[in-house]
Amino acid sequence: MKIQPIAVSEYVTGGRTSARRKPIGKTIKPAPVSVPYEVGLDERLRKSPKYALNYLNICLDDPDPGLFLLALRDVARAYGGMAKLSQKAGLNREALYQTLSKRGNPTLTKLEALLDVLGFRLKIERK
Repeated sequence: MKIQPIAVSEYVTGGRTSARRKPIGKTIKPAPVSVPYEVGLDERLRKSPKYALNYLNICLDDPDPGLFLLALRDVARAYGGMAKLSQKAGLNREALYQTLSKRGNPTLTKLEALLDVLGFRLKIERK
């Protein structure tokens, strides 16, 4: 199905109450179909492990700890999805979704297992 341009018209009466009206305006093309941001993010995370690493580190620096968990969820989705990740890490898929929610509270063991499957590790640095 081909989408035709939409004519945008306004009618001006020129102060008259006459039935004759002049269309004014221009023809515009319909807006392109938008793509969810996750599609582009997943592509960048998959193509570049360095981008994924920087993404996780930036989110970890945020004062809100939930942001890091959501970023880890984004990386997990980009690297094959939660089901695949949960199998490789030996974790329950439903528990993994809950762990990587904004209110999640993963144990250090679970966090290390997830990061290991994704090809990352925890590191402590001095401020």
